[in-house]
Amino acid sequence: MKVQSLVITGRTIHRVHRLGRWQIGLLVVGVLAASAAIFLFIQIHRVERQVAWARERFERQQAMLRTLRQRVAEIEAGHQDELPTPESIRASLVRFEKEFLTPAEEAELAVIREVNELADQSGVVLSEINFDPIEQKVLEGTEAGRRRRGESLFPGLEMSFTVEGSYADVRAFLSSLEGSRAFLIIDSLDLKSVEQPGRRGFAQRTATDQVIALGMKLSVYYQRERRQT
Repeated sequence: MKVQSLVITGRTIHRVHRLGRWQIGLLVVGVLAASAAIFLFIQIHRVERQVAWARERFERQQAMLRTLRQRVAEIEAGHQDELPTPESIRASLVRFEKEFLTPAEEAELAVIREVNELADQSGVVLSEINFDPIEQKVLEGTEAGRRRRGESLFPGLEMSFTVEGSYADVRAFLSSLEGSRAFLIIDSLDLKSVEQPGRRGFAQRTATDQVIALGMKLSVYYQRERRQT
């Protein structure tokens, strides 16, 4: 219902229309909806930038392995004269294993325990956890074919899971993975959802932040088994 008022100025009578309650309510709802949309856009943009940063990081992490694999592949193709000798490459692989990779007998349980500890320390929740072994086969087929078959220069473990928490907590978890004791590579990151603050289970930690869910896939490599001579 519109409310009208009469305002007399001099000899002229002006009719003034005031907004009804329902009109004021619609105006308030519109302003709130626009504010929520802008806030959600900003949060999603922040998350997308973090995902892009993590993807760039995992590309840098794989550079050393790609270089070693390329050298082995080029030797197989018959370019020994342009490359170091097989003996020097084997020596480099041995040094790499000793400096960066965990012994096979303790690697799998150690990395699973470490990822769970980092999740607890960061305040995130892991779910839908899966493990698949990475087989060690170097001399069969092309590099792309070996990766499709889950084969690798070194044995390892592929982990996939969903991580949930506030934006700040998920970012802290990703940063802590960077300092992992294991040789760990982030293969993929997928943003699954963004939810409003106050979700059950995260209420105390996300009073002003949104709960996000990321699908993650990691690869962890460890030392090859020593053959008896």
